[in-house]
Amino acid sequence: MGEVKRPTRDDPRERGRGHTTMERRKFLIGAGALASGSAAAVGTGAFTSVSAERDISVSVVGDGDAYLRMVPDGSQYSSSSANGEIEFGFDNVNTDATSEFHDVFAIQNQGDQDAAIFLDDGNASAANSAQEPLKGDIEVELENEGIGFGIYNDAVSGAGNPNGATALPSNYTDSGNRDFVDSNPYVLSPGDVFRPDMYISTGDDDAGTTVTGTLRVLGFTEEWVDAGKGP
Repeated sequence: MGEVKRPTRDDPRERGRGHTTMERRKFLIGAGALASGSAAAVGTGAFTSVSAERDISVSVVGDGDAYLRMVPDGSQYSSSSANGEIEFGFDNVNTDATSEFHDVFAIQNQGDQDAAIFLDDGNASAANSAQEPLKGDIEVELENEGIGFGIYNDAVSGAGNPNGATALPSNYTDSGNRDFVDSNPYVLSPGDVFRPDMYISTGDDDAGTTVTGTLRVLGFTEEWVDAGKGP
């Protein structure tokens, strides 16, 4: 299962709170052209209106085939559902302990431009800094039961948390605190893979507790940020 250890007062992950199961959907969109027509009016080249119909196709695929690929990648803590969506589960977690789960799933950028990752689990610091309400809630659901939850990256020291305020899209704007560059651990170049780690902190009275909730995986480009989108 990964490492299980008793929580200590100095453990920095004791400050995080919240989470367990998740759902997500990704779409591949192939857009046909919406072409403009032309019409002559009174010899001036102007026209009153033009109406033109064009075909548009939308192809929806499972998480494993989408531009933002999400797969279990051999992890025992995640699986793919019948409709291709990735799901997560942490069973038999110890009471009165902090359990760490490494490489819970894999996120791969299968697009053709850099994409940053924000894992929205309802984290309090992110929610307080977000420009719009967050949609993930698993951390909140777990906190309501007195259970701590966190997401981090053990492969990059001092990287910050991909579910925290520093990973919000607003931090990549001109007024944010960092550039949208490849060197950032949560900005994936085409083909790059990120494998998040998670931890769950329980008390001695949490036996028998079952919690479900949602984790939203948000992948976004610099152009998206520059357009003022996102939480």
